[in-house]
Amino acid sequence: MRLKGLYKVLFLAALLAFGLGRAALLVPRLALSSPPPTPLFEDREGNFLSDGEAVYGSLGYWDLPDPLPQKVRATVIAIEDRRFETHPGVDARGLVRAFVHGLSGKREGGSTIAMQVARLEFPRPRTLGAKLDEANLALLLTLVHGREKVLRHYLKLIPEGGNLYGISYAARRYFRKPVQDLSWAETSLLLAIPQDPADRSLFRFEGFYTALARAEAILGQLSRMGILDASGLEASKAELAGIPPFYREERPENAYHFVFRVMDEYGMAAARKLMKPLRTSLDPGLQDLASSLAKAAIGRYRALGADNMAVLIADAQTGEVRAYVGSASYFDEANKGSIDYCRVQRSSGSTLKPFLYALGLETGAFGPASIIPDLPLRIQDGKGLYSLTDFDDSYLGPLLYRRALANSRNVPAIRVLQGIGLDEAYAFLGRLGLHDQERGPDFYGYGLAVGGIYTSLDRIVRAYGVLAREGRSYELRFLADSPPQAESALLSENSARMASLFLSDPEARLPSFASTALTNFPFPVAVKTGTSNGFRDAWALGYSRRYVAGIWIGHSGNREMNHVAGSTAAELLLELFKALQPGAVQGIDEEAFPPPRSWQAFRLCPDSGYLAGPHCPHPCLEFLPPGSEPRSTCPVHVVLMVDSRTGEEALPTTPASRLVARSVTLLPPEYAAFSRARGYAIPRSDPGALRDARVDLVAPQDGLRLYIDPETPVRYQTLALRATVSPPIPEILWLVDGKEFARVAYPYEARWPLQAGKHSFQARFPHAEVVSGRVTVTVTPTSP
Repeated sequence: MRLKGLYKVLFLAALLAFGLGRAALLVPRLALSSPPPTPLFEDREGNFLSDGEAVYGSLGYWDLPDPLPQKVRATVIAIEDRRFETHPGVDARGLVRAFVHGLSGKREGGSTIAMQVARLEFPRPRTLGAKLDEANLALLLTLVHGREKVLRHYLKLIPEGGNLYGISYAARRYFRKPVQDLSWAETSLLLAIPQDPADRSLFRFEGFYTALARAEAILGQLSRMGILDASGLEASKAELAGIPPFYREERPENAYHFVFRVMDEYGMAAARKLMKPLRTSLDPGLQDLASSLAKAAIGRYRALGADNMAVLIADAQTGEVRAYVGSASYFDEANKGSIDYCRVQRSSGSTLKPFLYALGLETGAFGPASIIPDLPLRIQDGKGLYSLTDFDDSYLGPLLYRRALANSRNVPAIRVLQGIGLDEAYAFLGRLGLHDQERGPDFYGYGLAVGGIYTSLDRIVRAYGVLAREGRSYELRFLADSPPQAESALLSENSARMASLFLSDPEARLPSFASTALTNFPFPVAVKTGTSNGFRDAWALGYSRRYVAGIWIGHSGNREMNHVAGSTAAELLLELFKALQPGAVQGIDEEAFPPPRSWQAFRLCPDSGYLAGPHCPHPCLEFLPPGSEPRSTCPVHVVLMVDSRTGEEALPTTPASRLVARSVTLLPPEYAAFSRARGYAIPRSDPGALRDARVDLVAPQDGLRLYIDPETPVRYQTLALRATVSPPIPEILWLVDGKEFARVAYPYEARWPLQAGKHSFQARFPHAEVVSGRVTVTVTPTSP
């Protein structure tokens, strides 16, 4: 025995002498290094979702827990390095035996765990010189780091079949459990792979059964060494026999964009440090639902010029993203499916209007009883003249605040923006995260209300989440069990609640959206659509008490679609919410949006905003804050005595036999043209009211500059003259350059043929000194 010990000392001394001669090569390799660990992502139910970016095609390299799991430690030492606890990193007896057997043609491994670490870190062809280098490096690694660190590093580096490395990572990928929870059978199976990872890969059918056979042999070896007793051996063999073949789990095709988003949001560096799966918020069932919806829909809409769409669903209270479909198909190269359209900046259409209306309530510029005129509107500013129209080129006249939003009229939205102020509105949209304040409010102008801001689906969904959370800040979360949302207030609770009531009221959407998906939601859902100029973008946003969801449809090249509008996207949103809350469709667990605290409901006339009178044809209930309720009854819907022969309001001299009581609609003077077009009653002038009379020009705008088009006949080039008159009179005079141009009757509109030069315009009463202000228009003879 002493002679054998002497041989060991001489062998190690010779080995060390050889190593000293190669110190320049070995010393730089003393660090225990490995590729960075691979993040592993799961959906909220624990299913494999994705691994992170592979380094040189390799995945894994997770650290081992401290202390090392007992089963793993005992098994790896038993099969790889029995004298691990006693030798200095090199087992002289094993090396000599392997060398002698090698001379006789037999192959026997003599490498210790430390030597295998040296080879795993710096793989080289298996020559005698390489073997000696490994032995020397093993001695040095053990001397510098100690046995335990070297063992842990070995278990971090070992190949586990395919492109997986390290037992901790393999435990998660194969068995979906941490390494410390592995059984004897599972441990033996994973440690059966490293010595022949190509032929024992568990992802190959033949490799799986080859590894099983080796694992059973390992269990027998553990039993013979007294590590496993007889009952433990039998139980482990039975468990091993019951392990089914593995298949390689791949990233779900419909979750690519979500995975990339999680990597961006969480950060790859932070994910690598976890050494455990990152449990995301994605609901696999809802992801499949949203993805299937997108694929089926885009198949129908491609004939109409759409080539892609995006869908995002989040929890209304926590912000956790349940479904995230960045495109109809990630691998659709022809339609640029790899682009994540949840993040692409597109024209917002009408989707931002609810935030302006909510801000109007918040600032006090408007109230729920406010009436917003939906009438032709021209606005002159430093950039020129804005001529604003509604999407259907018609006008609805006076609209109650709720109905102006629910009907998504453009002109009322501009009027609300005017009342709030451009700077205030722009700042508020910035606080909601809808823009990055790269350009000031003047860049957008009044386009701020009608699609001028380019933003993305995820940002809009986040902003609607603020309304769903009753004014509190809302962030999209991509990890499960995220901490509670912050409670900073972006809107008062009551303003947000009113916006939800406006958007979830199907009757308020009439007449603009009769018989559309917007009026057919079977339970309370606050919904808003948007269509950008030229039908380039179709949006539908909605939220219930449980979910916030958004849909975008468009073309990757920003081309016009064939009337694919927000109402089209709303049909999909309706289908989506029915699937999200099937119980609510049947009236089970249906949750209504609550009214504002301490506000009371009043019966109002939607044409006047006053308390509804007995002659108002369509009264409605509206919530009003304390102290703001109207004190008067509606003056618009009244009963007048009419001359049955003329159909006009009776005069004091009209015979009693011709007097007929008739309900009529008498709108304020600014609605004169609208009233005439609708056949409403023409108010009779009250001579006694002339002391308060006034006439105001609506068009043209002061400072307007026009150009005569040489290619258009002059007779077709005219300027509209419009005025509001109070009290109504039979006719007014239009003055151009101080001279009478035309005498026109109610509703006082005329058209003036363009003439080159600078011209002034006024309107006046024919028989009283009631005159409007003067506006100036410049007409240039040729186009610029």
